[in-house]
Amino acid sequence: MTGLSKPVYGPRAIWSWAIYDFANSPFTTLVVTFVYATYFTQVIAPDPVTGTVCGPAL
Repeated sequence: MTGLSKPVYGPRAIWSWAIYDFANSPFTTLVVTFVYATYFTQVIAPDPVTGTVCGPAL
């Protein structure tokens, strides 16, 4: 693997990634926690019996 060099990232690229990661992590957590939970309990498993059957499948 000759001729390959280690990529050099400037401060702007590192800062941009850090801000993106800082914003993306809570967004994903909130969507999975609140949006998907509401969708699951109201659409996929609206009653306790269906929820009990679907629960172990996840």
